Amino acid sequence: MKIFNYQKKYNKYIIILLIIIIALLIFLNINYIKNNIYETFNDNNNDINNIILPYDVIIVGCARDIESYLPDTKKKLIMIKSLFRSSKNIIYENDSTDKTLDILKEWEQEQLIQLITEKNIKGIRTERLAYARNILYKEAMKHDFDLLIIVDLDNVIINLTKESIISCFNLKEDWAMVGANQSGSYYDMFALRTYDDWMPFDCWFCIHNEEKSNDYCLNSRMKNIPKDSEPIKVISCFGGTAIYKKKYLDNCSYGNGLQTVEDITTEICEHVDFNKCITNNGGNIYINPKLINY
Repeated sequence: MKIFNYQKKYNKYIIILLIIIIALLIFLNINYIKNNIYETFNDNNNDINNIILPYDVIIVGCARDIESYLPDTKKKLIMIKSLFRSSKNIIYENDSTDKTLDILKEWEQEQLIQLITEKNIKGIRTERLAYARNILYKEAMKHDFDLLIIVDLDNVIINLTKESIISCFNLKEDWAMVGANQSGSYYDMFALRTYDDWMPFDCWFCIHNEEKSNDYCLNSRMKNIPKDSEPIKVISCFGGTAIYKKKYLDNCSYGNGLQTVEDITTEICEHVDFNKCITNNGGNIYINPKLINY
């Protein structure tokens, strides 16, 4: 009887131990998949098309007078949506004079997007963009999600692919935000701020207010970033497509699109203020050379 009770007690501990081991293996496997998303996959299109990344995403963008680009943009939004466990598209539109608003209303009827539209938005371009992106940010933060994807809705995302998006989740770098690259010269110098001497300042302030040459402030700094380069850690970037992890987004803002330097008030790229918040929240910002969108 004692032997029987001992064996029964021993078997109970074995079962508990097996349950713990199985639970641990499941946990480690889920986290491995989530942190090393499909690190290798072959180039067979069927394999790529079957990939579902285990994230809930919010995709946001601003629209004004972009009617001619919207058919291709729609395809890209559907492509991005197909890559993730769940997604929600939120678009802000204001003051379009073409058929942009009509088309976006059709998308809303199709339940492709949530549309926010306003009239008579004043201010210079950077003020209007900062205002619009702040509205989108606040609306996005009402939802539960893992990633915020910000896209320009014109032809800047024409070359965005599933492979380029997936590449962001294969990076060994601990990123809070990754910004896009282009197949030609990297173009978004206005949003770019670097730790080295590539672009440590505001290029347009340099030209218009410091009266330095276009070549010094801008042209000589525009360069091609090869697709196979290592990710570039920067202070700020955008490039028409950016992916942010939600945990670094608390209490952020795009500012008001203006800056004052030595009593001179001028425009500033809204992404610079927003990305400063990401850094203040402990996040790292990178250009991903493989995230080619144009």
